[in-house]
Order: sequence, then structure tokens, then C-alpha cells
Amino acid sequence: MRRIAFPAVLALALVVLGYGCASGDDSADHGTEIEVVAPNPEHAALRAAEPAPPPTIPPTAGPSDPAALHTVDSLRITEDGAIVENVAVRGRIEIDANDVTVRNFRASGVEIAPEATGTLLEDGEIDGGGSTDRDGVGYANYTARRLDVHGVADGFKAHGNVVIEDCYVHDLAVIGEGDDMSHNDGVQISGGRDVIIRRSWFERIGTNAAIFVKTDIGEIQNVTIESNHIDGGGWSISVMPGPGGEADLPLGVLIRANQFGDDHEYGPMGIPKTGVTVASDNVDSRGTSLLAENNADE
Repeated sequence: MRRIAFPAVLALALVVLGYGCASGDDSADHGTEIEVVAPNPEHAALRAAEPAPPPTIPPTAGPSDPAALHTVDSLRITEDGAIVENVAVRGRIEIDANDVTVRNFRASGVEIAPEATGTLLEDGEIDGGGSTDRDGVGYANYTARRLDVHGVADGFKAHGNVVIEDCYVHDLAVIGEGDDMSHNDGVQISGGRDVIIRRSWFERIGTNAAIFVKTDIGEIQNVTIESNHIDGGGWSISVMPGPGGEADLPLGVLIRANQFGDDHEYGPMGIPKTGVTVASDNVDSRGTSLLAENNADE
């Protein structure tokens, strides 16, 4: 395992440890070739545990020690087991290795290679600068803790084996008007299994959804959305089938112990009749229980 805490001898960091300057191209491949490790027993244990109450204020997220950050233009990590700390990246962080940890950082986004597993992101700020060409974090096989994500198109792409916890997702890069307005999501799940979103805060998301679950690139199973403050969007949580209709419904979606704000166009949850469990401990901004029968189908 290699560890680097910036500042350091950059030549050593960039060459010997497998970190490199990226091309500067912020375009991302949103294809379907995601290698998801499943099932994950850790996810099963988290899902079985009793949920915590939702937060009452946004969680403390972002760099844990901003004064320690050292600025670099770009960062590409290619060595398994690398630990990177105390770095402010003007561009994106690209991860093309297994079991990589990045903590106490800033960047315009984090892109994880489809075959990479075991990524851990902690105590970071992701600022896309208001560009709808950039997502915050993508795409699978990662854990994100205490990230402050804003100014991007979608906060997280979570396409399987993902834990998002204690994060603050807000003020996404919304552009256009009416039918031409960008369709931003705080978290977008388009395929995969074992996704947990908990103890996080979503606000000022845009017009689509704070959390959007739709089988666009493959089957979706076992999504847990618990103990969050969720505000914004058309539906704040939207769960939808893919092109195949009812045959493409997400399965095993559990929504519990969340508090919903009032900033939504249609309602707190737009969900199908099957495949989703809505617990009675979800509440609106006044503390009133939101039962499944109160939610519109989509």
C-alpha cells in the first residue's frame, strides 16, 4: 500500500506512485460497462440495522483540514491500494485502480474506472463550477463519506455497490428553462445492486429528483434510502421502470426514516405500485407521516 499526503515531492508522486496529470478532458463515458461486485454482505448488514433519525441540519462535509491542501492541476491514480490525502485538484480525480482512498480533498469531480473496486472518498468538496458537462462522483463500487457536492450536473452516479453517507448535495448546475431545463439529480441510479444512501442532506437540486432510480442501463436491486433530509426536484424521490415497463421495475427499494422538505413540484415521492417499500417513519417538514398511499405512482 502506498500513501501520499500532499505537499510532497511531486515528481515522486506523479511517477513512482502511479499518479499522473490527466488530459484535462472533463468528458465522461456514461456507458454501461460497469463491473459491479455483488452481493455485498456489508450492505446487507447496513440494510438490516435500525435506521438513525434524519439530520436536522446539513452534515459537516468537505475537507477536514483545508489549510493542509496542496494544489495540483489534475490527478490520475493507477496503483492499487494508494492513499491520497491533502490535495486540491483544479480538474477531476481519475481513479483506475482498486482499493484507493482519497481524503481531505477538493476537485471538480471524481471518475472511477468501470473495473475499479473498493474506492473510498472521505472529507472532500466537489465543485463542478456550474457545468452540466460534469458529474460529481461516478460510477460504481465506492463509498463516499462527508462530501460537499455542488455545481455539477448530477451529484452522484451510483450504479451498484455504493454507500453514500453524511454527504451534503446542493445547488446543482441547473441551466435552461421549461422543457429545455437540465434534468439534474442529486443521486442517479441507472443499474446495479446494493446502493445505500443515508444520513445525507439534499436541497436546491433542480427540477428532476434529489434521488432518481430508473433501470436505464440494467437491473436494479436492493436500494436503501434512509435517514436523509430530502428536498427539491419534481418528485424528491423518483423510482421508475426502464424501457421495458413493468418488466424493468427496480426491485427491493426501501425508503425509511427520511424527512422531506416542501421544495418539490409534484410531491415527495413518485413510486411504482410494486418493488418499493415505504416505511411509516418517513415524514414531511411538519413531522407528518408519509405513507405509501399518499405517494403518486409514476
